[in-house]
Amino acid sequence: MAKATSSMKLVKAPAVKPITIGAFTLHEQGLDVHGKPARPEYMAVDDFVRRCTEACGFWRVDLIAYADGRADWKDVIDDMIDHETITAQAAKQARYIARNVPKSRRVTGVSFAHHCEVAGLDAGEQVPWLKRAKAEGWTRSELRHAIRHAAKSKILEGQSDAMHTIDVTVQVEAEAASPYAAEQAAWAWVKQAVKGLQDARVISAKARPR
Repeated sequence: MAKATSSMKLVKAPAVKPITIGAFTLHEQGLDVHGKPARPEYMAVDDFVRRCTEACGFWRVDLIAYADGRADWKDVIDDMIDHETITAQAAKQARYIARNVPKSRRVTGVSFAHHCEVAGLDAGEQVPWLKRAKAEGWTRSELRHAIRHAAKSKILEGQSDAMHTIDVTVQVEAEAASPYAAEQAAWAWVKQAVKGLQDARVISAKARPR
């Protein structure tokens, strides 16, 4: 079946002109220095580059959100994906972040990656966690660990708003004379593995046909 194509063509972006800040010229391949700039000038350019690096993730998600909001641009993101200027997964993540972490809940001085970590939290929890990450100087992984630890502690203390039952499928390999014997062996192994988990239980074991 032939792949459907959009009637809208992706317009080629105009050439990006270099950005000149004093003795520094920033372009797509790097940065050139002209003359011998003073230290304050160097620090100002370094600050500009740092701010751009921190903000570019937000720029991308807000651009995608804007395109999605244009009634006459319904297929612009699909065209970008078709032309491989963005992947479908990246577009999906961008929409998720734009929807769940709006500008009103973004904290200056905290990376885009940190904001991705709080996107799944309730609105009232996001800013406090981001501000704490900023104050503590946490990396993204440290913030993730702190959030998970807090959630686990809340459940153990009985403070969680709701309990959820989750079915997790685990695949193991067992060598046995028959599928039934393999199922029994796998059943025993998994039951032993989850023995220390509160309220966890093995529901079933079924051999996969070869």
